[in-house]
Amino acid sequence: MGFFTTRASRETEGAVIVTLALDPADPATLYAGIPAQGVFKSTDAGETWSPLEVWPTGVRFQGGLLVDLSDPSILYAGTDVAGVLTFDQED
Repeated sequence: MGFFTTRASRETEGAVIVTLALDPADPATLYAGIPAQGVFKSTDAGETWSPLEVWPTGVRFQGGLLVDLSDPSILYAGTDVAGVLTFDQED
């Protein structure tokens, strides 16, 4: 197993990333969970990051990300008040 580093993008610079999840169908797609900021997505192996636009107002990312192995378009994220949120990236 190897280690890699990536530069922080403007969106994630200075943030504490507590969870990373890799899309098993596309290794260039990563998800990063950042408390108080939400979940960010990269489609270029971590070079750039964008916040998930569908994050609900008033709900904070708490920890835990999982890409569904049987359907990689589905992402699960742990939150502070809503339990586990499910995001379908194809909708």
